[in-house]
Amino acid sequence: MLKLNPLYSSSCPVCGGDAYSEELETTGVCRLCSRREGLEGSLEAFLSSELEDFNGFFEKAVGSPMWGGQRAWAMRLLSGENTAIIAPTGLGKTTLLAVFAVYSSTVYKKKVLFLVPTRALVSQVYNKLVEVSEKSKTELRVVAYDSKMSKKARESLLSDIANGSFDILVATNSFFSRYESVLRGSRVDVVIVDDVDSLLRSQKNIVRLLRIVGFDEDVVALVKAKMSLLWKLLVSRALGDDEGYMKLAGELVELEKRVNEAYNKVGGKQVVFSSATGRMKGLYSRILRELLRVDISGVTVYGRDVTDSYLPVVSCKEIVDIVSRLGRGGIVYVSPRHPLRGFFDECVGNLKQGAAAGLKVEEASPASIEKLRRGEVDLIYGSANYYGVSVRGVDAPEAIKYIVFLGTPLFTMKLEDYASSLNGLLRLAILARDKGVDAGSVIQELRAYVLKLSPSELRLVSQVLKGKVDPDSLSDYLRNIVSRLIEIKKKLVEVVHEIVAKSGVVEAGSLTLTYTENGVLVLIPDLMTYIQATGRASRMLKGRMTHGLSVIFEHAQLVNVVRGLEARLKSISNDALSIKRLDQLDLGRELQLIDSSRRGEGGEFGFKSILVVVESPTKAKTIASFFGRPLKRVVGRTPVYEIPFIKDGRVTHLVIMATRGHLYDLTTNPERGLHGIVFYGDAISPVYETIKKCLICGTQFTYGDSCPKCGSRVYSDASETIASLRKVAREVDEVYIATDPDEEGEKIAYDVYLSIRYLGKKVYRVEMHEITLREFFRALENKRSVEKRLVEAEMYRRALDRLVGFSLSTHLWEKYNARYLGAGRVQTPVLGFIIQRMREYNESKCWKVSLQLDLQGGLWVNACLDEREVAERVASARSATLVRRSSAVQVFNPPPPFTTDDYLAAVSKIGITAGIAMRVAQDLFEMGLITYHRTDSTHVSSTGIGLALKYLESRNMSHLANPSSWGSSGAHEAIRPTRPLDVDMLERSISEGVIVLTRPITRLHLRIYDLIFRRFIASQMKPFKAVVSEYAVILDGLTLSELRLIEEVVEEGFNLIQQPRLVKVGADVATVGVASSSVVRGSRVALYSEGDVVSLMKKTGIGRPSTYAKIIESIKRHGYVVETKKKKRLVPTKLGVEVYEYLSSEYPSLVSVDMTRRMERTIDDIVKGSTYASLEISRVVDELEKHNLIRRQLKPAYEAATIA
Repeated sequence: MLKLNPLYSSSCPVCGGDAYSEELETTGVCRLCSRREGLEGSLEAFLSSELEDFNGFFEKAVGSPMWGGQRAWAMRLLSGENTAIIAPTGLGKTTLLAVFAVYSSTVYKKKVLFLVPTRALVSQVYNKLVEVSEKSKTELRVVAYDSKMSKKARESLLSDIANGSFDILVATNSFFSRYESVLRGSRVDVVIVDDVDSLLRSQKNIVRLLRIVGFDEDVVALVKAKMSLLWKLLVSRALGDDEGYMKLAGELVELEKRVNEAYNKVGGKQVVFSSATGRMKGLYSRILRELLRVDISGVTVYGRDVTDSYLPVVSCKEIVDIVSRLGRGGIVYVSPRHPLRGFFDECVGNLKQGAAAGLKVEEASPASIEKLRRGEVDLIYGSANYYGVSVRGVDAPEAIKYIVFLGTPLFTMKLEDYASSLNGLLRLAILARDKGVDAGSVIQELRAYVLKLSPSELRLVSQVLKGKVDPDSLSDYLRNIVSRLIEIKKKLVEVVHEIVAKSGVVEAGSLTLTYTENGVLVLIPDLMTYIQATGRASRMLKGRMTHGLSVIFEHAQLVNVVRGLEARLKSISNDALSIKRLDQLDLGRELQLIDSSRRGEGGEFGFKSILVVVESPTKAKTIASFFGRPLKRVVGRTPVYEIPFIKDGRVTHLVIMATRGHLYDLTTNPERGLHGIVFYGDAISPVYETIKKCLICGTQFTYGDSCPKCGSRVYSDASETIASLRKVAREVDEVYIATDPDEEGEKIAYDVYLSIRYLGKKVYRVEMHEITLREFFRALENKRSVEKRLVEAEMYRRALDRLVGFSLSTHLWEKYNARYLGAGRVQTPVLGFIIQRMREYNESKCWKVSLQLDLQGGLWVNACLDEREVAERVASARSATLVRRSSAVQVFNPPPPFTTDDYLAAVSKIGITAGIAMRVAQDLFEMGLITYHRTDSTHVSSTGIGLALKYLESRNMSHLANPSSWGSSGAHEAIRPTRPLDVDMLERSISEGVIVLTRPITRLHLRIYDLIFRRFIASQMKPFKAVVSEYAVILDGLTLSELRLIEEVVEEGFNLIQQPRLVKVGADVATVGVASSSVVRGSRVALYSEGDVVSLMKKTGIGRPSTYAKIIESIKRHGYVVETKKKKRLVPTKLGVEVYEYLSSEYPSLVSVDMTRRMERTIDDIVKGSTYASLEISRVVDELEKHNLIRRQLKPAYEAATIA
């Protein structure tokens, strides 16, 4: 039996040599390395032994081993890379960092700077470090700087710090800001920042930290220049300025090289960030991210065991009564920006005066926090401020049992300020419309501006609207837009002010507007403060999370603010968290859970870490965002997202990264086989090399050290991605490969598997047909191994394309002396379709008359006439007579949801090319808004049906629902939305921040989403009935054409979602005016649009959902067809006709529809197991040899071959 055994060049993870797939599957390394003793797993063994050494050190110092989360973090810390640990409060981050600091100083003799936000935490961390040092029996000089020390003691300590006379220094962020010059002389090796937000909210502190690590102002300037260049690159590409783009790309590559050189010079320094949340924004946060290769912005709620509740109140007595029942061990937070702050301050006064059952209450401070910990104070109160001492500086799991908010944590904005951004204006316009104001045209205008302007232009516009920038300083283009926006802002502020003034409080989704003596305020819930503050009541204690209770007391008038907070909480937890009414909870049960969890009762966390591999960074970020705001780090050049989640009592540390498409492709090395395929006596070996991508022009190639198009030697190589995959895979317990659910995705999954096989990890293949949380969990539960038949089918398809395409293309290059020409097994017959259609068009020429009748919407009538004079006479008529031939009530059944070919046909009708349509659909899929878009199935799952029913219920159309699965299930579903949100609801959720997408959404995204959404919802609705009449159109005694008009809907159905065009004539005979007319030379046969060609490919069985758009783009790129500007019709060029006629006459069996269809069916047969890829490749070669296009050279059996 002829084997298929691909050769992967330079793929051995040990020696870097070539390896066959059989060898990689069996041992993970090449044959030579598998025979060497003592080599296998040496690096992994070293890393594993160091982790175990550290775990032993940890257990000795703390008294218990690390839990799973700490082990995952420790692996990163020990690697020496800059690390961010973003996890809920109370999970042992500070304990781990304290042990790591002592370990680093003891084992590696490193000096450590440990920064914390408050003096209270300086004392706590210092004591922890001393305790760890003593228990581990190490002799270290641990020092702590306290501003309350005597002047003499401070001066002595500062002198020691300047001289480096310490091993570990604990200090506050304010010390860091004040004494940077002292620290720079101390030669610190490791900087640990515990609570990153409080330190790095200052731009100056970011610069100070970079200087401590070794990055001077020159390096910072380089990064600024790089960021500026990135934006210029985007602009030049958008404007189609290829020459400018190439020039800027060259400058960017040079800048990146200099930044990387600076990064490598800093080697040996390590920065570790720790926080429960990360909210870094602005230019300098991006600079920090660029230089340290880690993103500190993130928020996660896993492990948090808090019951979130609220209670509407109108008096302080209600609050005092509840707090009295809750008893000792609470923190009371007052919302500082709340419009009813005075009311809540009065309630705090009642608590202080002992109204709450004699509880002792003090204001939060380092001293009162210690009293609370010792039980000398029952309650402390403070401000619900993200950076406040009571929100961030408290770690007392046994003492703090519940959290009370007097008013929801929120931000307030004056109406005028809120209206100073385009998104704010758009949201206010929607509010006005919902309140009955005619604002539709303004909404459309604002949407156009939002999608048209760049991020920097949007920021500039906002500054002008706030009065901080003079409009005269803008370009004419922006000045005109701003002038119009100022008008809109003035009007909208007046309208909304009047609306709010009438009712006092207006609810607008997750926003609340309230009327005060100082004007209208917009109230926006402060999610980050809420998460940070509630974390004080749920922390790790004795290996378990303590249970906590959160109660928001909100004035009854402003309960919508709580609902807004809940919407944001649901958004970051994917609906896992909600806020319940307190009076619907079993408060006694809550208090029991609070106490029992602090006694150590309840189960410990299970833990595992997993790597999920996808194709696209957007998809990676979308999936990671299901569980909060993920942390991002860069390994090599590859972004890696991390976030933990908890399910079924187990914490899973999710690490997710993207391959950026295929890792390998067939080589173009002329020395490696026949078009990259080597034939042995008993095997066929396609030779794969990693894919390179030119960083200047974007061309992809596999062979050579320079771009074959522009000659640049600056390129990225998928070997770097493979190295990153291997590094990250070492850190986890299991790997799940979630590339696209088709043959191409299976081949990528197989390549990933082979790349990490040597690590000995559990590796699974999973499929996601939509990017949603539900589908993610379903995929993990339905794990499997890589399906070799699918892989071999894709190898066959690629070999087929290469053998047939390269053979024919090479022949064309020689014949026409033009290397830009190309041919292929599918593109050539498709070119034939277009040429044949052009012939039919030419054979059916006529004089085409177009008349616009004075009916609703200006109805167009077209007719083809043989004689020009008759056509011109008809066109000159000023009226036409419509004579009704028939009229009847007709039932209109809903269409099925889109398949790929139906989708491309539909978008073609609105002027969108297949290539653009597939790229936009890919974006929507990766952002989690639609299901997988490469499908030939109309099937709808029960999940999809439920989604449609939920939407129809929200629109009061449940009575029109007609659920349908549209056929049996297969590999894929139809294309459908993943949320019950129409385009208006989606846009509103985005503008309010309830839905946060992982990339900007454009007008085209929304237009196509709307098309997909309406088609899907219509497919789940009842038919509608309408009166349909047929009319003859008569001009000057000549019956020009027949019209079939829907005149009236008599029974509603899916027409409410997909509105048909209604044109009512209202008489058996009617005379209507002719508004305009034209006569052109045309044809009775229409040229093909791209949608028509896709439908023809589907009908003839020569294309696939994954290749339709690529085929059309390919024949356009070769110059074989052009597209008409106005009607978007495909016209063959002279070159296209000449090439097709040559190929079809010389090689008819290779480019015929029948041959192409048989080859496509062969792919399915390989998947089914009814034939073998190696056999079918051999048959293709036989056919090519018959035509003298190629000549294979057999090599000896591959088992005896020497691996290069």
